[in-house]
Amino acid sequence: MTTPKLRAVGGLDRDLQQSLLNQVRDLWTHTSTALEGNTLTLGETKFVIEEGLTVSGKPLKDHQEVMGHAWAIALIYAGLDGPITESRLFDLHRAVQSEIVTDIYKPYGAWKLEPNGTYAVTEDGRQPFVEYASPGDVPPLMTEWLAELNPLAVESLSETDAVEAYARLHLRFVHMLPFWEATGAWPAC
Repeated sequence: MTTPKLRAVGGLDRDLQQSLLNQVRDLWTHTSTALEGNTLTLGETKFVIEEGLTVSGKPLKDHQEVMGHAWAIALIYAGLDGPITESRLFDLHRAVQSEIVTDIYKPYGAWKLEPNGTYAVTEDGRQPFVEYASPGDVPPLMTEWLAELNPLAVESLSETDAVEAYARLHLRFVHMLPFWEATGAWPAC
């Protein structure tokens, strides 16, 4: 893997850059998949990514999730030199899918075709269903989302502005959830 262009590691030796980026990949993969219920430890996650082997007694789906997430990070690193496009998002979505069964109504690497949502818990204990953006609304909403994201990716933002932009974009994305989900198919960002 080639080292992406990141200001944070720019002045470091190339081997040290790669080592730090691998550590970020491993920690990011572990924490994101753990949020979805993955049972691999951080050390096991690193082992699976680097050696391509399985850990005895651990579910195959956990290994597939880790490998998919690590592949998505490699795609992110490789894409740091250009704008984020629908095609790149679709590639990321395909990378994190660990389900074997395909369904024409639940496409990999394409916008969702069926409505989706989640249950929320209110202060009084009710559990209303919250529906995400309708499938027909997703393409124009994602066009707007990408139009906001890409200029920010090339700007020099203060830490506060970067956190605010990330929070705004993240919330917009998860409130529309443009992809179908196969048991936690989209990793936490």
